[in-house]
This record gives sequence, C-alpha cells and structure tokens, in this order.
Amino acid sequence: MVVLKTYGVVQSGFLLPDFSPAKNGTYGQVITFWYNSPERELIALSFKDFIVEYTKNIQNGVYVYQQEDGCGSIVRKDGEPMF
Repeated sequence: MVVLKTYGVVQSGFLLPDFSPAKNGTYGQVITFWYNSPERELIALSFKDFIVEYTKNIQNGVYVYQQEDGCGSIVRKDGEPMF
C-alpha cells in the first residue's frame, strides 16, 4: 500500500511538497498532483525554491491578480497555465 504524505497548496489539482519522494527525488520537493493523471511533474527542488520563484514571477509581472465572477485568483498574464 502506498501512503501519500502530502499537503495541497493550490486549486484545480495540487502542488504538493513531497514527503515520500521516489528514489532519485528530494524530500520536500514540490510536485504536481492532478486527480486524473498518474504523472507527477517536478516544479521545484524545495518549498523555499518554489516560493522564491513564485515571488519573482509576481514581482516581474508574470503572474497577475484577476477577479472574475466575484472570485479572485493569481494567474499568468499571458494566459498560459501556471504549472
């Protein structure tokens, strides 16, 4: 039995700190988790690396705040998926 030791941090799927990485992974790496896909994409080697890159993207205007239908979110300015 596989037990996922993770905590989600975004909607519509998740970015997760991976507390039980594969053999070549790094404890705490940030990966994607989509309910309809077994694939996991490495986003950052650590949560700190993820936050640093995310903050840079906000400061550089790559990510912007958008309010639509009374709900606010942070999205890529170019309309591409964030992750």
